[in-house]
Amino acid sequence: MSEIKWPNKSGDPAPEKKPEIEPVVVLHARDLDRRLRGEFTEKTSSPEPVLPDNVSSHKSQNTPASVQLSGMSLVSALRDVCAPLSGDTAPSVRVLEAHYGANPSEGNLTVLGRELGAELVLKHTSARKLKRAAMPFVCILKDQSAIGVLGKNAAGNWICQTAEGKIAVDAKNLIKQATGTFIRVKRARGEGNTSDSQRGVNEGGTSHGAHPGELLKRFAMLIFENRGAELAQLWAAAGLSNLILIALPLFITIVYDRVIPHGAFETLAALTIGVVLIFLIDIGLRATRINLLESIGVGTSLKLQTLFYRKLLCAPLGKSQKSSSGVSALLAEVDHVALSVPSLFAGLLADLPFVVIMLALVGYLSGPVVFAPIVGILFIVVVNVIGSIRARKAAAAAHGLRLKLQDETVSNAMMLPTIKGMCAEQELLSRWEVNADETAFKMNRARQSGAFAAQTALVITQLIIAFTIVIGAFQINAGVMTLGNLAASVLLVGRILSPVSQVVSQVGQLRNMGGALKTFFAVIDQEDEKGGDEVGALQRPFQGAVKFSNVSFTYEGAATKSLSGINLEIRPGERVGIIGRNGCGKSTLLKLIPRFYDPDEGVILLDGRNGLQVPPQYLRRSIGLMSQDTILMQDSLRANICLGLANVDPQAFDRAARVSGVGELARNHPEGYSLNVGPRGEALSGGERQQVGLARAFLRDPTMIILDEPTSAMDNTTEGALIAAMPEFIKGRTLVLATHRTQMLALVERIVLMENGRIIADGPKNEVLATLQKAS
Repeated sequence: MSEIKWPNKSGDPAPEKKPEIEPVVVLHARDLDRRLRGEFTEKTSSPEPVLPDNVSSHKSQNTPASVQLSGMSLVSALRDVCAPLSGDTAPSVRVLEAHYGANPSEGNLTVLGRELGAELVLKHTSARKLKRAAMPFVCILKDQSAIGVLGKNAAGNWICQTAEGKIAVDAKNLIKQATGTFIRVKRARGEGNTSDSQRGVNEGGTSHGAHPGELLKRFAMLIFENRGAELAQLWAAAGLSNLILIALPLFITIVYDRVIPHGAFETLAALTIGVVLIFLIDIGLRATRINLLESIGVGTSLKLQTLFYRKLLCAPLGKSQKSSSGVSALLAEVDHVALSVPSLFAGLLADLPFVVIMLALVGYLSGPVVFAPIVGILFIVVVNVIGSIRARKAAAAAHGLRLKLQDETVSNAMMLPTIKGMCAEQELLSRWEVNADETAFKMNRARQSGAFAAQTALVITQLIIAFTIVIGAFQINAGVMTLGNLAASVLLVGRILSPVSQVVSQVGQLRNMGGALKTFFAVIDQEDEKGGDEVGALQRPFQGAVKFSNVSFTYEGAATKSLSGINLEIRPGERVGIIGRNGCGKSTLLKLIPRFYDPDEGVILLDGRNGLQVPPQYLRRSIGLMSQDTILMQDSLRANICLGLANVDPQAFDRAARVSGVGELARNHPEGYSLNVGPRGEALSGGERQQVGLARAFLRDPTMIILDEPTSAMDNTTEGALIAAMPEFIKGRTLVLATHRTQMLALVERIVLMENGRIIADGPKNEVLATLQKAS
């Protein structure tokens, strides 16, 4: 996620960015709410606007044109400009800054915009061209602060939202102080604020146990809400294309019944030219239909996958870990549904209505012949319904097996060194072959049922065409029907049955993907991590005081408690070591402090208030955490150290690198901090990965440091250097250290001994160690 790259102080934009300018919008400030809600087009101008009473004008006060504007943080400016959209439901500036920082990265703008009910688009241009930018927007000033530009008044001044409130500013004055970087604010398509968006996702209730039809309906509503305009264009293109289909049967009727009997070949030439022109138009309409289907499908798939990925990252940890099962296979199925549903919409809204029109035309041309395609439609529907029912069970089983097979494949790929060391290749290969064979069998059953229904529908279509000819022959013999009418009817019957078969088949296929949709909606229905009183909890920074009161915790699905009746108080600035045997609950206790999990019983107080009130993201910004398993991303050494930080102070980076020891690693390697650590950090040794994890924790300048087995993979020399460097860094900070290494206890002054999820000893280090020595 890249940080927004602000232009230099001269205002020149980054050279690689090309200006993206939108038309000028002259807008009265009082109309801002209407503008954001889409009631103005880009070319709308406000007739003779009057400067509101609550907007001060620099010009009217004879203020110099070079007056210095008072900017705000980017988050503050964005919230003010988006206020008409989100209203009172928008999170406070403190909450937003706690989640995204005062100046969020470019990658966070999309998520931030969703919280504010807006679509935020970052653009770069030269400052002087801001006059042509569509309003409202947030402008970045040369001092790196931001102001909102809401519109223009009658005098031509810009109405700006600054730290001093709304003021009217001379355009030249603003341009002198602007960088040329701005964020365009538009109402999000199909979305309101976060709660509105969540309601849209949750429409129809929880996905657990929902009928596949209901899940498909929810999926379709998401597409319609976000791509309604393109769906309307798709319907229009499909409708016109279907209308053109009638031209050929009419052409055949006229040629057979009028042109050939009378030898009117001049008429034939004119009709042929007309038909050719019509079908050239049809080519354009079909190309448009294909492009719209692709645009809607790909755009919807991207949006839904983003929603899914966001939930994986933002849901509580326990739910996220369960949700991550078979992510790739699941997203592939969701992508398939996203690409298929727009086509189904086109069939239902455009193709089927024209089936009725073409049936009426067959009835007009051929009379009783119309009953043949009607009977054919009934048979096709019955065959596809039976095939869908037969395929549904197999499809549901295949979905679960695919997810299981993918999890097994990924797990084995991550364990390759262990597998080879244990000579377990053949055992795991045999197991995988059994699972793959069962998965393939279930998928084959599902495909066979669908394919048989499709082939049967094709045969039915051919039979109905044959019966149409038979009925038509009797009608011609009776003198109530012409040969041209029969030829046209045969063509129309094929055109009638084909879209019906396609739509019914698509409905069946999508209903059979209910397992994927159920899993997908189960994930995006999860609530994000949050605090019960975010505004109150953010009034003061976390000081590092933690108190456990009768806390018990059990992992989901576990038979026994991991923690039971924990009572523990850690004061600000205290250095506490937690020791005990493997599995005694040390790591679990540490995970409860930053709210990775919440207790099942009891309460955890953070700075004297219930920890459930505190937003987890805000709390973790004050905690330097190193977990027991240090897993790195496949990126550079620097990127792994700076993970999650938008702005890094070079001095803080050097200090973290020095204390952790990773600085020496970078100095000794030819690539330095640009070294790619490989998948999961496998290019580094275990001890080196731990050094990176320590640097990552120290770089945050935390109030509290939580370290879980930070030196378990280090050699004694490296560990000794860390112990020597840490006392100066941890001075004035709260330290909670879980370790099996006696040397590391030199950093603490108090020891907590745990066994079987309980605290059995707690006191000054020397006393607890002396007691342990006597017991041994």
